[in-house]
Amino acid sequence: MLGASLFFLSPIFPLVALFSVFMGGPIYLILGGPTLFYWLRSGQNSPISAAALGFCVNIAFCLIAVLIARVVGKPMEDDFVMMFMFCGSIFAPVWSAVFAFTYNYLTRNDR
Repeated sequence: MLGASLFFLSPIFPLVALFSVFMGGPIYLILGGPTLFYWLRSGQNSPISAAALGFCVNIAFCLIAVLIARVVGKPMEDDFVMMFMFCGSIFAPVWSAVFAFTYNYLTRNDR
């Protein structure tokens, strides 16, 4: 209990929140948000399906980024993309499911 309290009171927690906005935010705004919005508008209102969609969009983005890095000739960028893939594979499904749950609650589309 004391260890958890010290972690959340330490300056590490705000830094994680700050960097997550800058690292995951652009990817979400460009690909994740519009994809999820159109998916939910089409009638696929399940938070589980939204989580699967978020995971797939994250993996697809990372694979495309790796292919572009290989074509351009910068294979050192693979580690950076793999970091996005690892972190995004955790947070993209969670955020997508929460977004779908909130969308269903606000639009009263409970199925």
